[in-house]
Amino acid sequence: MESAAFNFSTTYLTSTVFYDTDDARTPVVMEWGITRSTCEAAKIDKTTPYACVSNNSDCVNSDAGYRCRCSDGYKGNPYIVNGCTGSSSSPLFSFNFSMHKS
Repeated sequence: MESAAFNFSTTYLTSTVFYDTDDARTPVVMEWGITRSTCEAAKIDKTTPYACVSNNSDCVNSDAGYRCRCSDGYKGNPYIVNGCTGSSSSPLFSFNFSMHKS
């Protein structure tokens, strides 16, 4: 749904009108983050635990704060210990070098 096509109504807050529109299939885009800080700031912040705890996870900065993802070659949940599983031995390119004695 284009933002220009949407008109907010206060009745959405106190009724099911919004939910009932289009049989509750209104598309929604959500951008979220762990906190409103950068990856670098989150790693050194001693008051809030750093969220990217899987060994094979990466931190990503966004407008909403930072978020975590599994590193290339891994999949799963970057927010739990050992949550990203797989293998980094699946390179995009593979080269086979062999030595032959003549």
